[in-house]
Amino acid sequence: MSIPIEKYGMESDISYVTYAQIEIYHSPEECRAFCKWMNGQTAMLLKSGETGIYTWDYERWLGEGRKTEQNPDTWD
Repeated sequence: MSIPIEKYGMESDISYVTYAQIEIYHSPEECRAFCKWMNGQTAMLLKSGETGIYTWDYERWLGEGRKTEQNPDTWD
């Protein structure tokens, strides 16, 4: 399962998901894998104070097979 596109947030014309959404739509193992995968990536600070994960990073994680480490060829 993944976060439905219609559940993505939008702030300052930037699409994002939150860690709370990751926890709702993914298993605990996938959440841990995603957190490891995100290590070193930039994120946005939302007006609410939450961390916004750029949807292109989230979708890249899905596309790379939900791994714990990023593919060096796609690291941004």
